[in-house]
Amino acid sequence: MGEQRMIAIDSEYGSGGREIAREVGEKLNLPVYDKNIVELIAKEKNVDMTPFQQNDEAPIPFLTRHVGEHTTSFEEHLAYMTFEFIKEHADNGESFVVIGHCADEVLRDYEEASLIFITGNLLDKDLRIQNDFQVSSKQALNMIRKNDNRRKRYHNQYSSYSWGDSRGYDLCISSSPLDIAGTVEAIVGYVNTRYK
Repeated sequence: MGEQRMIAIDSEYGSGGREIAREVGEKLNLPVYDKNIVELIAKEKNVDMTPFQQNDEAPIPFLTRHVGEHTTSFEEHLAYMTFEFIKEHADNGESFVVIGHCADEVLRDYEEASLIFITGNLLDKDLRIQNDFQVSSKQALNMIRKNDNRRKRYHNQYSSYSWGDSRGYDLCISSSPLDIAGTVEAIVGYVNTRYK
């Protein structure tokens, strides 16, 4: 196995996945691709991505029309653009951390990729959302339900494994017993051991 390291992280809403991904990137000195993917695609392709930004990681609408390989869905166009972005960077031998965007599916056949899923118990996720967004428990639980449903629908439209199915990942870990810092250390330890 060479020097390339690619870490694809999926996470339940409220489990701290985005923060964990950023800290893993910092510890391993790797760029992190998250919501910034749309901006990076715009820069690389020299195109205006403004119409697409609100559709990032959105499920395909039910009334989408397809004619051959063409679609009326902004969501689907953007999904395939992000998959192409991830694959191009992988094929160029780059190392990176990517959160969401079906990266586990895009990178599944790359030996240099670590596919990770982060979960957490409901109470911890509830409390984290309440603190992060200054909302009630009822609002936090509703946010968790809605966002997890959106992530699951988006992922399952493109992936050969269901979102959160342990068979589709190299490592599944709960951030609840370890908290953010401990989960970061566990993932970094796994990656460093794997790539020795």
